Amino acid sequence: MVHDGSAYCYSHDPRRVQDRKQAASKGALVKQGSEIAQIKARIKEIAEGILSGQMDKARGSVTVQAYGVLKGYLELEKKQKEEAVLEELKQRMASIEARAQRVRGA
Repeated sequence: MVHDGSAYCYSHDPRRVQDRKQAASKGALVKQGSEIAQIKARIKEIAEGILSGQMDKARGSVTVQAYGVLKGYLELEKKQKEEAVLEELKQRMASIEARAQRVRGA
């Protein structure tokens, strides 16, 4: 849907590239949060299964260890996303500073 007399909708407006990137970044964080909540719930189920005798201790132990490995990958993924955001912010700051220098010099 096109608004404000623009020739483009939100999804294709070149002036909205940064807005779309920020929205996508927030979506990724929500997805990761829900994934963590699912893993937490599953680990609780495994613990309850072991305590109640419905799950074999060895199977539960191996499964929780696998979730530990997954946790490491989630942390790595988060760190990579944070580094990408930081790099983008540095680039944006440099651009703003360059524009400010040009305005002052003009």
